[in-house]
Amino acid sequence: MGGWDEAGSSLPAWATCRSSACAVSSGGPRLWRDERDRLSQPNSSAMNRSSRRTGEGGFHLVKCGRLFVLALMATAIVAAMAAEVSATTTRAEARLPEAGSSTCPSGSKRAVIAGKPRCLRTGQPCAKRNEAAYKKHGFTCVNGHLRKRTVAPAPSPTPPPASLPPPPPASPAQPGHYKGTTSQLEIIEFDVTADGIHVAALFTGQINEGCTPPAHLFGGNFRGGSALITSAGDFTISFDYTGTVGEFPSTGHFTITGHFAGATATGTLQDSTNFTANGTPYACGSGLQTWTAVRSG
Repeated sequence: MGGWDEAGSSLPAWATCRSSACAVSSGGPRLWRDERDRLSQPNSSAMNRSSRRTGEGGFHLVKCGRLFVLALMATAIVAAMAAEVSATTTRAEARLPEAGSSTCPSGSKRAVIAGKPRCLRTGQPCAKRNEAAYKKHGFTCVNGHLRKRTVAPAPSPTPPPASLPPPPPASPAQPGHYKGTTSQLEIIEFDVTADGIHVAALFTGQINEGCTPPAHLFGGNFRGGSALITSAGDFTISFDYTGTVGEFPSTGHFTITGHFAGATATGTLQDSTNFTANGTPYACGSGLQTWTAVRSG
């Protein structure tokens, strides 16, 4: 619906103009008194312009009839910017859990970073100064964005060293030279090697034997012979031999056993001889003799 001014120009039915401002009018077109003179001048610059924009501060000239007025737009612009900032803040805060909340969106992890609750996820912006807090929750800050922290697997425990075989038990025989007597009061001697596990250089004195048919032999004087000493400290030397009794050939067998206890050794010995003299066979033997020897050097 149209209106008019004093010059005959059409005006909107809802506005009249005063100077550089518009006023609402519900009763049809009218002008303020002090504007009538300006509108009666045909060469007025305000009447000749159809529109004008100042270009400063967001102000615009709005045509109101044949007059132009400034419309202040700054308030509307500021209000729009404030609404946008408010919406952005609301969206950012929507990603954070409420105070005391223990849940986060799927694919993120709740954490307290720099005293504030956060929902951490891969690719999220981050600050290197909060690296210790990120690591605590399985993340690391790389080039300003969060990444899942890769944790190297724990090294396998070092296997215990292979057990070495136990050392051999110490020999019960002390190395050195041993010397003693038999139950026939005859000499007996031998050595124990430096490693303590062998008897060597056996020597016996005379060994007396009785024979059947009745006779007596005086023999012995064995030299040589060796044996291994067991971990229990025992040894045995046993061997066969050949010889002569007078002018008659003979065979024999000798056995000696012993046991060590520290620097002392004890044991038994026995010798047997067989021969034939003038067609008569003889069987002779010493019987079981005992002996004792001690380490002498």
